[in-house]
Amino acid sequence: MKRQLLCTFSSKGSLKLTMDYILGFYKVSNDRVYLYSEEDDYENLLFFYNIEESLRDGLAKNTISVHRKVHTNSFYTINALNTLITTLNNGVLDKSYQVNWENYPNTLLTLKGTDLKKINIVFEKAIYL
Repeated sequence: MKRQLLCTFSSKGSLKLTMDYILGFYKVSNDRVYLYSEEDDYENLLFFYNIEESLRDGLAKNTISVHRKVHTNSFYTINALNTLITTLNNGVLDKSYQVNWENYPNTLLTLKGTDLKKINIVFEKAIYL
């Protein structure tokens, strides 16, 4: 089965509640959830985890589908990647454009409206289920 990487946003005060919510909504693959915080605001948490794509029944609240470049620990949405490429490539969206991921270590690239948002993230811990 194909897996899908998801990211759920929460706060430190809601850590247990968010974990219970994720586990009630999805069957998490590999029995692991990776917890990160925002570098600029440690109160904001990001939960990264894989699910079996065929078991997905929509996205849970405060959750996005993401992709990852393992060697730089860079997470991104497809729309954010397209916006990044357009920005770096003089306004042209070229799907063959090679992003230098070394410029985006330990980040989550997403969109806020139509603007690219770069969130620097810090690994907190792996939660084993």
